[in-house]
Order: sequence, then structure tokens, then C-alpha cells
Amino acid sequence: MNSSMLKICPVSDKVRLVNSNVNVTGGVLTGNVFLRINNKPTKIISLTLRFESRVNEHGLSAIKPVTPTVVWKAVLLAAEEDPSITLPLGTHKFPFEIPLHKDLPDSLISDFVSVKYSLVTVLKKPGFGIGTSLHSSKKIQVYRTAEEEINELNRVVVTNRWPKYLEYEMLLDTKLATLGQNLPVEFTWRPLGEEVKILEVKSGILEKVVSKNGKLERWLPVKNDIVSNSSVNRCLFIQVHIPYRSRVFPDLKNQLIQVEHKLEMRVIFTVAEKINSIRLKCELVITMPFDETEDQLPTYTQALLTPRLVLY
Repeated sequence: MNSSMLKICPVSDKVRLVNSNVNVTGGVLTGNVFLRINNKPTKIISLTLRFESRVNEHGLSAIKPVTPTVVWKAVLLAAEEDPSITLPLGTHKFPFEIPLHKDLPDSLISDFVSVKYSLVTVLKKPGFGIGTSLHSSKKIQVYRTAEEEINELNRVVVTNRWPKYLEYEMLLDTKLATLGQNLPVEFTWRPLGEEVKILEVKSGILEKVVSKNGKLERWLPVKNDIVSNSSVNRCLFIQVHIPYRSRVFPDLKNQLIQVEHKLEMRVIFTVAEKINSIRLKCELVITMPFDETEDQLPTYTQALLTPRLVLY
């Protein structure tokens, strides 16, 4: 059995940042470092903890390893007057609280850029060579949601007119959607001539990724359910199924990369015994749900089947 065991236990390995015009701090990473002394009282020089990032602006195409940047560092325990301090047998707990700047880029791996975060703790003992230091690390995911912007995301109304056929309108309560959500959409119309009959609705998401290393645009078909279709009230209620993270990615906007989305709906209808269709588009802000579970994360196979922009 090792004489000492070191472990980092954050309250959560996922940290949500919130943008603020008032505070510089966007989130807080908290937890404990546990040091277990097994065989006999042990002398140590220091116990440190650091939060570091690895940013590679060449993404998955990079060959050379990236040198980590220390974002935050603290000494959890250190000898003051004496060269070392002796810790007794047992488990010792060292709490930590790390303020994270609101402008930290989100964790991600892509062809354009790679951003990774980790906690690293180091225990130093007197002497030289093997056994005089002990390391432990823990991967941390940093992400943000648009919850702080909800008040600014007013109801979305898209209106248009097809001369001689109909006037139509698409309504969303908000342009904010979370991964895995059933997004309610209302479609209304007013015939300008003969009666209109709605046959089918097809939905899709247009995803646009931009960085200084490249640009990617892709259109993703998504499922939708017609909840009600009233020809009397000329109103259609639809639920659009926003995919999970294995198929689509949250909106991102930082100094390294930008990801944004649009919702597109194609409404197919008949009028005067002819089949026609109209397309409607609006901005859509996709965020991660705060309580996302590991079951919603992409598998390795799923990640290979999608364009290589993977949040982890």
C-alpha cells in the first residue's frame, strides 16, 4: 500500500459560467483535495492546487502537445518556519474555492480549436528522486448557458405573405432552446383566395461554426410532431425535437470560436388542388440544460459520425 494517497473531488466536474455586465467572475469551482496518510506520519514540504487550461488553436490537426496555462493556483498546506510539516495517519481534507473569469472559453474539441481544463494537485516531500512528489489531476468541463439573457430573448414572430395564396405567421415564445427539448412552435395562416390545407411540416437546424482556422455550415433535419391542426382556426401547433449533444452543439461565442443556429421550417400545403410549400427561418439560441446527464453525451462512435466539433 502506498504511504500516501492524493485525490481531487470537486462538487461537480462541470462548471457553468454566467455572463454578467457587473461581475468579472462568471462561476465558482469548489470541492476538496483529500490526502490520506497510510503507514506512518509523513513529512511534507507543501501541497498545492492549480487550475489550468490547454488551448490549441489548431484543434485536432495539431501535432505538438500544448503547454498548459495556469489559470489559478493556491498553496493548500505549507511549512512556515520549519523545513517541513508532519501529518499524522488518516485522511486530511483541504477545501478549495476557485473563482472563474466570465470570459473563459467553453471546453471543446474540434477541427478548429481545442480547449481543455483540469485541476492538478501536487504534494512535495523532503528529499530527491522518486517518491518525493505525488500528483493527482481531474478533468473539468467549463460551459455557459444563455439563462442570463432570457429577458432579452422576447417572443419570436416571423410573418410573410404569398400573393394570391395566403398570409402566414410563425410564433415562438422565445428563441432560447436547450439540448433535448421539445420546442413549441405555432403556425397560423389566412387564405387570400381558396382555402388552404396543411399537409406536412418538416423542420431543420442550420448550424454555423466560425473560427480563424475555418468555417463550417451544415443543415440537420430534426423530428417534429404536429400536436394539433385546426383548419377552422387556421392554426397549427408543432413540437420541434431539439437533438442532444451527439448531433448538435450549443451556441458558443468567445475569442476562439463562434457557433450559432437557425431554425428552419418547411410547411407543405395544398391550395386550388396544387401542392406548394413555404420556408420560414429564425434565429435559435441552443444551450446546455443545467442538469444534463452523462446519458446525453455522445459516444465515441457517435462523435465519429458527426462533424468533429465535440464538447466533452
